[in-house]
Amino acid sequence: MKRALQSRSGRCRVSLALLLVTLSGIPGCQREDDAIQLPPAPTTDEGALPSPEELVGQMSEFLQSHGQFAFDAFVTYEALQESGQKLQFDLVQRMAVSQPDRLHWVTLRDDGSTNTVWFSDGVFTMLKQPENIYGQIDGLGTIPEMVDVVVNEFGLVVPFSDFLLAGEESVFLRGLESSLYGGLTWVEGVWTHHVAFRSELVDFQVWIREDGDPIPQKLVITWKYEEGLPSYVARFRKWRFSLPSDESQFRFVAPPDAERIEVIPVSPADEVGY
Repeated sequence: MKRALQSRSGRCRVSLALLLVTLSGIPGCQREDDAIQLPPAPTTDEGALPSPEELVGQMSEFLQSHGQFAFDAFVTYEALQESGQKLQFDLVQRMAVSQPDRLHWVTLRDDGSTNTVWFSDGVFTMLKQPENIYGQIDGLGTIPEMVDVVVNEFGLVVPFSDFLLAGEESVFLRGLESSLYGGLTWVEGVWTHHVAFRSELVDFQVWIREDGDPIPQKLVITWKYEEGLPSYVARFRKWRFSLPSDESQFRFVAPPDAERIEVIPVSPADEVGY
């Protein structure tokens, strides 16, 4: 039977992947490099389950220990419509951090609009396109001080602020009601520790690399008291721990014909934005 299969399939190699493709009705030969690759065995020894709090603490300490880091995040979030239907929207977010007082991020929405932020020399600048308008808040100090002001006084959203504020006491662990270790999970091409937490307002989950640097691969936040229980899912890629030395990415240069507008304080922030 094996010889017959090999003969009829020409140069194709008989494999489980080929049989699955054939059974699914897809014609043609299955290239060997197209086969689904099974993950390698995880490196964690069997034994007592890891502590979710310790895993998140290690992640936070690792990020804090690096004065510079950058990453890309591919995000899907949900929003409940007046009709009661829940819709999903996509974002791509790229962030670069240079502690203690340099930050840059870009948010690209699936409608083509962007928010771009620069923070340096105590000045926070947000540029919105295609409107070509920008606003600035000055008199700020470090990244934690900036996050506190723009979030609590101006109602703006700083994505992944928990990563920016990571320190001796992880902000992930404040006000927890419960925690859960969900086991080892294959995410974005690596084995990860899946941990889940509940707090008063949100449930959140983090997938942290099991081998090597304890960096997050995935994050899910669910707002428990928002109608429809909307969720926010981020998958992280291209972590980098060194940045260009000229720091030009942190300096804002107004584009041609851009209009500066006043940023009005709104306290407290009363909506979720992305």
